This record gives sequence, structure tokens and C-alpha cells, in this order.
Amino acid sequence: MSAKHMAPGPSDPKKRPSQGHAYRASHVRQTASPYGRSQTDGLQPSPHRATRASRTAAAPTASASAAPAPSRHGASELDRVKSRSGRPAPGKRRRRGPRWWQVTLIVVAVLAVVAGACGFAMYQDVKAIQSEVGNVKQEFAVYKDALMNGKSDQLSGSAASLAQSTQTMADHVSSPLWALAELAPVYGQDVRQARELVNSANILTHNGLVPFSNSLNGVSVKSLVKDGGQVDIPILQKVIDAVLEVQGPLKDTIHTVQSMEPFHIQKLNDLIDSTRSALSTASDLLDEADDVLPQLPSMLGANGETKTYLVVALNNVETRSAGGFPGSWGTMTVTDGKISLGDFTAIQGLRQESGTGFEATAEEVAAFDMGSVVDNPGSSMMTPQFPRAAEAAAQSWLAFKGQAVNGVVAIDPVFLQSLLAVTGQAVDINGVHVDGSNAAAVLMHDTYWNLPVEAQDAFFAGVAGASFQAVFAGLGHADSGDLAKTFIDGALTRNFQVWMADEAQEAAIDALGFSGRLEDDPAKPVLGTYTNDYTWSKMDWYLDMRTSVGEGTKNPDGSTSYPVTTTVTNAMTEAEAASAPYYVYGGNPDKRSQGDMLTHLYLMAPAGGSISNVQGTGGVFSAAQHTVYGFDEWTCALQENPGETTTVTYTVTTSPQATEPLAVDRTPAARTFS
Repeated sequence: MSAKHMAPGPSDPKKRPSQGHAYRASHVRQTASPYGRSQTDGLQPSPHRATRASRTAAAPTASASAAPAPSRHGASELDRVKSRSGRPAPGKRRRRGPRWWQVTLIVVAVLAVVAGACGFAMYQDVKAIQSEVGNVKQEFAVYKDALMNGKSDQLSGSAASLAQSTQTMADHVSSPLWALAELAPVYGQDVRQARELVNSANILTHNGLVPFSNSLNGVSVKSLVKDGGQVDIPILQKVIDAVLEVQGPLKDTIHTVQSMEPFHIQKLNDLIDSTRSALSTASDLLDEADDVLPQLPSMLGANGETKTYLVVALNNVETRSAGGFPGSWGTMTVTDGKISLGDFTAIQGLRQESGTGFEATAEEVAAFDMGSVVDNPGSSMMTPQFPRAAEAAAQSWLAFKGQAVNGVVAIDPVFLQSLLAVTGQAVDINGVHVDGSNAAAVLMHDTYWNLPVEAQDAFFAGVAGASFQAVFAGLGHADSGDLAKTFIDGALTRNFQVWMADEAQEAAIDALGFSGRLEDDPAKPVLGTYTNDYTWSKMDWYLDMRTSVGEGTKNPDGSTSYPVTTTVTNAMTEAEAASAPYYVYGGNPDKRSQGDMLTHLYLMAPAGGSISNVQGTGGVFSAAQHTVYGFDEWTCALQENPGETTTVTYTVTTSPQATEPLAVDRTPAARTFS
């Protein structure tokens, strides 16, 4: 058919002839019928169509009358030909792909399924981890019991069980799902920190706890201290090596926990906060271990070396700032951990032309009236700075006994009673039974009321020496935890203090908290309230001293000022005063009555701080300000008749560097008043 015969058909769609599929698939243009059927328009000749037609006719394998294969929608490939304007060719229904919202729904549905599966998997992980946490708590209780009670044969198995639990927990949080959860907004940080915590605990058990426990396998920690007062040096060295081995992993774990940001889940914050204080204490202990542990074998006479220590039994009923009057003196020698005690004696009454060989500083003389220490060993404890008091005692022992010592150990009857109680020991001296329930009362009250003066010092020395021997004999039977607590509590209350002549060993003692050194860290403010007796008697069984600290006020420079009240009461009754032996009520000529009590109260400001507005009411009161050891100090002279109270009020201002509340230290009392 030629082009000129291809004029347009009728405009009425009903009059247009319908064509078959083969024809519609040929070189004709289609338009869509309003009734859903295709109708044919005449073709207009064009160079483009002619070219295509000629190419088609020239193909040797194509049939001129054959129609192209229809698509799966019933349209030929030609249906996809568009007009030059880019629109679908006339007569072709516009084909639409899946609508965008349908695609979105499909994606969301898929993601929901994936998220649900992931959430379920993580939920299962969390449940498994919670189960393991319960196992860890139970097993740690077993481990702690084994450690504290010297059951070293149980440590390895318990540590292995802990390691298995932490490994299971670490395996759960190491999955890609947990890594993906870290990307979540807000709670992703909680997930990351939780993973860090689990992995840190796993490293601690595997690299710290397990090697530590294996090192102690077969080592009976309970046999570290044997009956008779012998420390097993080889066992001690194994314990030291094991502790040093666990230090690194434990420090890393502490650092991980301490450096964590707050969680968004409050329960996790509560869990972390509850452990931070304990971890801080553990961190301090680990730092101290570096100073202490390497020094212990030498201090105990390892490798056959003999160490000699002066033991001074202090008597709190004649109060001295460092603890009490040094009523009994003796020596303790240690060789390869074997402890031996010498005889105890009283040397405070000894005098010689060359004196003690110790000289107090001008500040010590002004503040604490220590001038007499130059020839009187009994004045050695008049300073609250125990290292200075111990140096004076050691020098006095050398001067009067000709024996140099490696250190000084000071204990009082309160601490001695605690030792007798924890070791379950008792002694009988001259028909008097002394044990862990009555030692303090026997030594500080009964002795002076029931024995003649000439027998009192000998009795005190005899009880002190026999009690020490009994304590050493029973050390092997004492619970190690209770024994350690007894020493720690005694050091905190200054009932037990130690000084070492060797500087490195003194640093170790100071790190343990046993040195009796005045706190010189401005960040840790401590008010000192110390006393020296001036009744010249054993009157301080009746000394009732109490200190209360009010609410602090912040100053512009960052310091804090506290109102403080210290009361000193003479608890002796008039009847007791009338019947008391002379050695109890004393002979100071300034006494106003037989029951009058004379005391010097020393108020020492915290490091970098000051004391002001010192006033006293009741009794007799006077005060003078000094500087000693770099501290602001006030010496208050007090007198109280039986039943009388002196009330001292003052303001304590801390250093601007203080980060802790004001604490109070004091000279240990002979007894506690309700």
C-alpha cells in the first residue's frame, strides 16, 4: 500500500475497522479506544520509517508477513517506542512501576522481620548474660570465702568457673548484632559500655584471677603465721608474687569502670555507682602494694638477717598526745620470720648526765612542752606526730640500754585486749586473770586502785610482756580476716602505731596506715584534738572528751569553714575523788581540789587550713596559738573539778584544695563513754 492511499480514517471510533494481532504488530501506530480496543490510524511516511522498513526487508531470515513475538503483557517490542517528546507512543497505556509507598512498605516489613529476629537474639543474649551474672555472684562468694579462710586448694577451681562464666558473657556480646546496636542513638553508648565492662571482666578473670589462684595453689595462707609468732617467709613471698601478678589486669578493670560515662539506664548507673567506692579503695590498696609488699620480707628478717624492734606499751590513763604514757618497754627480734620477745621493763625513771640524746625543736617545745624529753624518756610521747615520738623513744632506748633498733611498735591496753580476744588467749599474773574482755580495765584501773605504788609498774610490765607472748603463741589459731581487721581498726584509732628507721620501710608502713603520721594532704582535711595529762597522775580513766562539727560554709576562695565544739568533762565523782589513791588523783600543785583534772588540749588545723575564734567556758581555760610541723596549732590549758565540763568553741577553715568533709582525729581514750 502506498503512502497516498493511507489517508486518516473516520473520526468516529465505531467506524474504524478492528485489526488482528498481526496487523497491530506491524508498522502501524496504535491509539487507545475508549472502549478498551485498539484502532488503527493511517501511517505517515517518514525517512525514519522507510529506513527501518528497508532494514527489515533486507534481513534474510525474517518473513515480511511475520509479526514480532508479543511481550508477556500482550504488546510487541514496538509498543515501547516513544515519541520524540519522550512520552509513550500514542495508543499505548502508560506503564507504571511499583508505587513508592508500596516499595517502602515492603522494605519496612523486611526490616521489621530482621529487627524482630535481631531483637529476639539480643534478648536471648541478655537473658543468658543475666544468668551468668548470677553464677558469677555465687561463685565469687565461694572464691572470697576460700581466699579469706586460706583454702588455697579451692581457689583454682573457683577461678576457672568464674573465667568460664565471663567468657560466656563475652561471647554473647561479641556478636555483630551487639556491634550494630552500638550505632543506635542514645542507648548505643550504653551498649558500648556494657560490652567494655563484660570484656574487661573477662580479661581480669583470665589474665589476673586465674594466674593468681594458680600461683597460690597448694599454699596455705592460714599457715602464713604459725603458732609461736613465726611468719613463713617462703609462703609470704609466694603471696607477694601472686598479688603483684594480678595488679595489672585489676588496675585496667578499675580504670575501665571509673572512666565510664553515665548510663541512660538507671539500673546500670546504680550498679556501677555501688562498685565505684569499692574499686577506688581497691585502687588505693594496689598503689600501696607497690610500696609495701617488696619491703615485708626484709622487715621480717628474711635471709637470716635479724631485725630488732622496740615495743612500747602505752598507758592511756596518763594521756600523751601520741597515745599514752610509755609505761613498759621491751624488744622484739625477728629472724627469718621467727619472732622472739625480750623482757619488759620501765625506763621512764632513769636519768643520766648525757640525757636521752634526743632534742625537741623550738616549735615542739613551744607547742607541746617537749623540753623535758632531753633527759626524760617518759616525755617522748608528748607530740601527736608519732614518727617524732618514736624517734625520741628509740634514741632513749639507745641512750639507756645501748641497743639500736630498726623500728618502734607502740600499743596500748585497748589494742592489747583486742589481740587477746582475736587470738583467744589469756594470762594470769599474781593471781589476776587477764583476757580479751578485761585487759584494759585491769591495766588502767584495777592496777592503780588495788596494788601498792611500788608494785604497779612491775605488774603493768609483767602483764604486758606475758600478754604479748600469749598473743604470738595464738596467732596461728586466729581467723586471718579478724586478725587483719584488728590491726587496721587499731591503727585507725591510734591504739596501734609503727615507725621504721629505714625510709623505704617507713613509707611502706605509712602506706598501710600504721605510721600515726599527721595527715598533710590539703585535699583530706583532718582536725587534730590531742591531749597531754598535767595532773601528774592516772586520772584520765575519767577523761571524757567529745568533738562535734557543725555544717560547713563555703568561702569565696574555695575553702570551707566549720563551727566546732570540743567538750572535756571530768567524769570522776566526788566520792571517787575522796577515796582515790594518791597515784590516781596526782600531785600537781595547781590542783584546786583532790579530784581536779589538769589537761592540755592541742587543736591542730587541717593541712593548709587554720583555726580561729577559740573560746572556752566552764572550768579554767586559757589558749595560745603556735605553728608546728607546718600546721596552725592552739594549746588550750584546761582544769575541771569532778563532774565539771569545759566547752571549747572554735572555727576550723580548710584549705581551698579540700575535696572531702572535715574529719576529726584524737588521742585514744582509756575507755568509751556513752
